[in-house]
Amino acid sequence: MITFPEIIADAERKRIAIGHFNISDLATLRAIADAVKELRVPVIIGTSEGERDFIDPHDAVSAVRDLRENHNLTVFLNADHTHSFLKAKEAVDADYDAVLFDGGKLPLEDNIREPKKVVQYAKSKNKEIIIEGELG
Repeated sequence: MITFPEIIADAERKRIAIGHFNISDLATLRAIADAVKELRVPVIIGTSEGERDFIDPHDAVSAVRDLRENHNLTVFLNADHTHSFLKAKEAVDADYDAVLFDGGKLPLEDNIREPKKVVQYAKSKNKEIIIEGELG
């Protein structure tokens, strides 16, 4: 099975975009999965910190994993706009494919230090995970 970093590298080589769609429930995920099935394109499913109040991170991981493993869809999961190390750790521990650490409201010094902590922790758990930082 192709990995998330491989999909990103392939898209970069081809100079194409990969759609990113946020969800807060499984009905929305099913609709996206139907489109992926029809179009045969990779997608990224996002759950922001707020959305993870509606869909448990472990449930989101299980649903996306099911789409990949049992339905042969190229779907990956991103913890979108994560504002704290603890919430990033929660997504890493749930086995997300990527985490966007959004420190846009932090002072620059903290916005450098916190994502570094996330990268260190995440890479100790999963070498393939992608960590992204947002400055503001």
